[in-house]
Amino acid sequence: DALPYARSAFRYFLRHPVCQEMGRKFKISFSNNKDDSAFGFMHDLGFIATVKDGKRGFKVLIAGGLGAQPFLAETYTEFLPEKELLQFIEATLRVFDQRGERNKRHKARFKFLMKEHGLEGIRDLVEQQRKNIPIVPLNLEEWPSTPSKKGSPYSETFDPNSTWFKANVIAQKQSDLFALGIKTPLGDLSTDLTRSLIQLLDDFDLTEYRITPEQNLLIPHVSGSDLEQIKKGLEQLGLGEEGYRSLADVTSCPGTDTCNLAITNSTDLSRILEEIIMEEYPHLIQQADLNIKISGCMNSCGQHVISGIGLHGSTIRTKEGIVPAMQVLLGGGILDGQAQYGDKVIKIPTKRIPDTIRQILTYFELKKEENESFLAFYNARGKKHFYDLLKPLASVEETPSSLFQDWGSQEAFKKEIGIGECAGVVVDLVQTLLFDTAEKLEKADQHLKDQNPAFSVYESYGSFIGAAKALLIKDGHATNSYAQIANKFQEEYINGKEHSFGFEEFETAVFKFKDHEIDQAFAEEYYQTTLLFNQQIKLITQS
Repeated sequence: DALPYARSAFRYFLRHPVCQEMGRKFKISFSNNKDDSAFGFMHDLGFIATVKDGKRGFKVLIAGGLGAQPFLAETYTEFLPEKELLQFIEATLRVFDQRGERNKRHKARFKFLMKEHGLEGIRDLVEQQRKNIPIVPLNLEEWPSTPSKKGSPYSETFDPNSTWFKANVIAQKQSDLFALGIKTPLGDLSTDLTRSLIQLLDDFDLTEYRITPEQNLLIPHVSGSDLEQIKKGLEQLGLGEEGYRSLADVTSCPGTDTCNLAITNSTDLSRILEEIIMEEYPHLIQQADLNIKISGCMNSCGQHVISGIGLHGSTIRTKEGIVPAMQVLLGGGILDGQAQYGDKVIKIPTKRIPDTIRQILTYFELKKEENESFLAFYNARGKKHFYDLLKPLASVEETPSSLFQDWGSQEAFKKEIGIGECAGVVVDLVQTLLFDTAEKLEKADQHLKDQNPAFSVYESYGSFIGAAKALLIKDGHATNSYAQIANKFQEEYINGKEHSFGFEEFETAVFKFKDHEIDQAFAEEYYQTTLLFNQQIKLITQS
């Protein structure tokens, strides 16, 4: 059960100093088996539970990401002992905090550090940090590793061979206990419906609800004897639809409904495709690796890159105007334990996407071998083969007027992109930085008093870098990363002899902790150096 480890990491790093001022987000996932159901391959850190020589630990994946430039995570190690989990995460976060991009937002993710340094370079940086971080005990006791509820066999009137059971119910390892998947189209649940659902589940002593990456709900520890009554209750609430995590369960971002970055509508198209699949291809909803995910733009909020069939919003320019389109990707997912991102195959007008899905599914049904997965089927034929198959649907030589309208709109399509809901603006003023550096020094001093030298050094370090950044910004210099700050400060103020700070090498002074054992005496010395440096910077910036 990976959940106690995820919970322990969450509790440890919530408001931890190392997480408070990173250049941008940092995503971590935990999977309980090699199938990697939490998609570690697309996260900054992915932990996959494993056992070696009878001891628990994790296979570690590092520097994955989606977005407009998807990166498959690389394997950092096949086995990290569980006791080293929090230490390893903190070391990696420190590397990102110190070296990650802080100016160009689209480059401010860990995957770009991997691209710059390579796996071995990243490993050197992380292992250097680990030397100065103590092993932190895990807290696994607050979440039970096994359910307290005992299961009972499902009733004689319940049909375990039904489509609903096969699509929505997962047998747990514990005898006669099941996890129940509840399909929530587009992930939408009203307040009233949610309250009614909680009341239904509460009647069966079910109090744990999990939200899945596919925008659904998963209810663990359901007794087999309760499945029939729960199913009837869900049907009365309108939540009894079959096809949880299936081809008929389309994942979609909000698209143009709410996001200014979106190019095309995702939600209306999702509903239409689900209707087509349930009416025309219901027999394919059990095809586990055949799914559809839609994003309104290339940024992959709908995770289209990791889907068997992925779609993202785009446009096609014609003589008559701009046609709303979807870029079709095929072949994303996990095959034999190995992750693969989908290939961009072809761009097709959005109004022809239903026929595109029909073409792909019908062809797959006709040509596949018995028990052949969709990913294996696609890999055997390749991108060019499917491009030729779908090319007629992409033609806009004779463009009917309907193609100039997006789903859910009666007006002619107009491409408008602004600041999206996942975008942000950063305002970084000199005085704000100096205020922050002073606050860090206060924390460093308090850690010294509390006999926490490692934490004190890290706060002092942040203050050291922050003060240097303040002066650089005041004078109009770039401060994209902490490493760049160190180099630029040396070049502008130390080499130029413009100011005297009591040291000849800024990088040596600020990163002195790398080559020293961090004890109370060193932390005190480092704090005093930082304090003096801050006082000098404050005088210079105010002069």
